[in-house]
Amino acid sequence: MTFSIPEKTITGCKSLALLRWSLAIVFVWIGLMKFTSYEANGIAPLIAHSPFMSWLHSVFGIQGASDLVGISELITALALAVGAFVPIASAIGAALSACTFLSTLTFILSTPGVWEPSAGGFPAISAMPGQFLLKDLVLLAASLCLLEGSLRLNPSDKFTPKAATTGPIYRQVWRHDPRTPWFPTLWRNRPCDRIAWAYGLNVHTFPRLSLHQLACAKAKASGLSVCLARRAAA
Repeated sequence: MTFSIPEKTITGCKSLALLRWSLAIVFVWIGLMKFTSYEANGIAPLIAHSPFMSWLHSVFGIQGASDLVGISELITALALAVGAFVPIASAIGAALSACTFLSTLTFILSTPGVWEPSAGGFPAISAMPGQFLLKDLVLLAASLCLLEGSLRLNPSDKFTPKAATTGPIYRQVWRHDPRTPWFPTLWRNRPCDRIAWAYGLNVHTFPRLSLHQLACAKAKASGLSVCLARRAAA
C-alpha cells in the first residue's frame, strides 16, 4: 500500500483540502478544551457509560481521561495538518479521525437520554446528547473520504489493460516514469500523452482507468487520432 496527498495528486479532488483543514481545526479546538474541567465533566457521562472507554475513569480519573482524549485529538490534528505535505501522514491523520468519530458514534448506543422519552423514544432523538452525537456521522464520512483519497494501489498491482498495449494509438504508450520506476504511467512528452490530457487525467489517476474509460479517452482524442497513429507507428 502506498499513500498520496489527494488534493494535490488526484484530478478534481482539490476540495478535499477543505475537509482536511476543517477537520484539523475541529480537532485542535475540541482537543484543547479537553484540558479544562468543564469539558472533562461534560464528557464524563459519555465515557462512564461506554463499554469501551469506561475503564479510563478508573485508571486516570475524570480529568486524566479527558486529558488523554485531548492528547489523542491534538495528535490527530497534527497528523492531518502534516498530511497536507507528507502522504503517509495524510493517511494516518484520516484514519485517526475516522476512528475517533466511529468511537463517539458508539455513545449513541450506550449513553442514557439519547432517545427522547417525551416523543415516545426511538426514533425521536434528544437535543442533548442525541443530536450532539449524531453530527459525528458527517465528520466520520468526511474522514473516510479523506482516507480513501490518501490510499493508492500497491506498486505491484500494475494496471496494464490490453487497450494500452495494442492498437496504433496506444502502441508504445505504457512506460515507467524514471522518477518513480515502480509506478506505471505515461512517458512524458510522447504524442499519446495527449490522450490522457484530453480526458483530464494525470499520472496518478491513469493507472486506475477501466477499459471503458480508456475507450472514452480515445474517443475524446479522436481529433488527434491520425497524427497519433502516424507517430506511434513510426
